[in-house]
Amino acid sequence: MHTSIYIYMRLFISISISISIYNTVCMHNYVYTYTHSVNGELTFDSSLWETEFRTLYSGLFTDPDNDFAIQDARLQLLRLNAVGQDRIVVPRFMLCDILSQSGRKRYTAPGLDGITSGALGYLPLAAIDTLVNLCESRINGDLGHDSLIADWIHVAISLIPKVRNANTAKKWRSIALTSCLQKVYLAVVTKLDQFYSEPCHHMQYGFSLGKQVMEITELRRLAAQKSTRWGVSLYSMKLDVHRAFDALRHGVILAALERSSCPVRLQLAMLRELAHFDITLNFQGSVWEGITYLNGGKKGGSDTPELRKRALDVALCKAKLRWDSLSLGASFGQEPKSHGNNLYLDGVAWADDIILFSNSLANMKAMFRILVEELAALRLEIKPGSLEVMNNYGFWDHDVMLWEAGGVQHKVCARHSLNILGVTVDESGSDTASIDHRIAQAWIHFMARRKSFCNSIIPLKLRWRRIRDTVFKTLLHGSVDG
Repeated sequence: MHTSIYIYMRLFISISISISIYNTVCMHNYVYTYTHSVNGELTFDSSLWETEFRTLYSGLFTDPDNDFAIQDARLQLLRLNAVGQDRIVVPRFMLCDILSQSGRKRYTAPGLDGITSGALGYLPLAAIDTLVNLCESRINGDLGHDSLIADWIHVAISLIPKVRNANTAKKWRSIALTSCLQKVYLAVVTKLDQFYSEPCHHMQYGFSLGKQVMEITELRRLAAQKSTRWGVSLYSMKLDVHRAFDALRHGVILAALERSSCPVRLQLAMLRELAHFDITLNFQGSVWEGITYLNGGKKGGSDTPELRKRALDVALCKAKLRWDSLSLGASFGQEPKSHGNNLYLDGVAWADDIILFSNSLANMKAMFRILVEELAALRLEIKPGSLEVMNNYGFWDHDVMLWEAGGVQHKVCARHSLNILGVTVDESGSDTASIDHRIAQAWIHFMARRKSFCNSIIPLKLRWRRIRDTVFKTLLHGSVDG
């Protein structure tokens, strides 16, 4: 009861302060400068930007072991293996469910095929039956439906600035525009994969039916409370996989699908949509074409989260087998040193965000080293600067530690609280840490955007949307992104 009153009071005070400052602060325009520095002088030169963006994206998506010839050979082998396999059937209710969700996005921009998501939500049953037959034919590789579709192998990317003065390519966010029909097709393939394939390990929560982010944060909070009550030391470590979306190799994706007993026809359906495609960049009216895309999931693809989750599940399962054999995870309960009767917890993941648990710092280092080795087998690595560790008693000899794993020195920061998937959890498991974090985030969000709230040049609808985002993204979701 007291906790609820505390939370509501803090929310009321925060919103009141934001409204008060909003009514009194004088606003000014945003000034964006998309310039390069050449010999000490700032200049906007399209050719300089093109060179930088092409270098950046070529480095991200170039894989010499996956050129078009190798992609064709992989697809041809899958076609041969699919001969004689059971035909995949697409239920009409599945497509109807996907199209109804597309109708919620009626205000999004049309895809490269000129079709909007909103229009797909109003198709009659006769048109839906036609789409079901077309999806079935393409999934099963029927004659005339197994080739690459020209409109589907291209991805148009618009670039928007992440910050006010975006003067380097890395400070621009890419927004992918693909075919809406292809998104529907890939959504069908993804649902079929989830039906036919074996589920991911229980510690993988991301993009799984019935799983929510709060399950992970609440698990960490309760673990901190119980371990402290029972006098057990609990170490928690947060880490992120570096470029898990962009760095996935097509061979790794195929191996993950095979491991999950995915039907060969569905393997072919997914890998075919990753083959031979390229991207076109649109930067402030300048259009640059011909950037090949040889690795990673397809930007804007409905199947990309599922493929990323299954690929990472391979490393997580192998790591867990090694953790269990050495009893490296956290064991806590009323029976000391009893892994059989106590609660045993070693790791949970939301896609590429991973949380590790252990009773000692030495065991945590061993778990981290094993995970790095298994990720390296997939040509993946830990994101620099994402390593944070917390202990429920909060005793630290050093604020920053250096751990060696995979031949690399990783900097690990000791914290008294961790921001796990947008929710702050402190060392004692207090339920007031999250609201304190969200109020702080609301203030950061408000101060970064305050100049646009009362700017008469900006339409009122957009200004109100920014005020709404200040509340929804910060107080409700604990994020300052966007």
